[in-house]
Amino acid sequence: MEYREKIENIDIIIGSDRVAQIEAYLSEGGKADCLVMDDGFQHRRLHRDLDIVVLDFLRDAFEERMLPAGWLRETVESLKRADAVVVSHAQRFEPEFASEVCAVLGANPIAWTAHHWTILQLHEKDGEREEPLGWLTGKSMAVRLGIGSPRPVIEALVRLGTKVAIQLQAGDHQAFSPSELATLVETSHKVEGIVMTHKDWVKARDVIDLKKMRCPIVVPKLVLDIIEGGDELEARLLSVFNI
Repeated sequence: MEYREKIENIDIIIGSDRVAQIEAYLSEGGKADCLVMDDGFQHRRLHRDLDIVVLDFLRDAFEERMLPAGWLRETVESLKRADAVVVSHAQRFEPEFASEVCAVLGANPIAWTAHHWTILQLHEKDGEREEPLGWLTGKSMAVRLGIGSPRPVIEALVRLGTKVAIQLQAGDHQAFSPSELATLVETSHKVEGIVMTHKDWVKARDVIDLKKMRCPIVVPKLVLDIIEGGDELEARLLSVFNI
């Protein structure tokens, strides 16, 4: 849903069996010049012309362990299969981290990126509105973050002077169950807002009854900053197209 909202006039293929879904798409007359696979490093049955791995600087893969003891699905040695690495949540080039990547991949990361919030989107029973980031300052908030690493969101709230009073547990990509929706309503009586990412909100908006909520759902608008290596990243992407 996120991709469909942000990028117009594209076909989106959804399914755990990537090969079967793509074959079905093509057999039904689907046409595309390029296939971009999200979270597809492990789907090795599909040939890829360019394989880019994004490493989170705040969740150092070189210090983590495999599932179930840690969050890694593969060992870091698997980076050898990648064509390039892009680092997220990095404010600058980090020589030590780059050296760790180079020791496995044989090359430094090609780009370093960070995120920042620009504005807040508030969803409540009377409709939607936008507020500046300062709206969060001094407020008592709950968070419901169905993302792989909630830490950057919570740290951003703390930097803005927000009191994170309640953290509602949710797994990555987790849908909203009836019991969780009831918990959200109950939580809304205890705080001044419930923060979600846009990734969470696109799942919640069709099932949540905002008329029952006593506080708004707050969704920060996120923008990606390329700190270093933007030209090389663009060149790598364009290299696989015949243009």
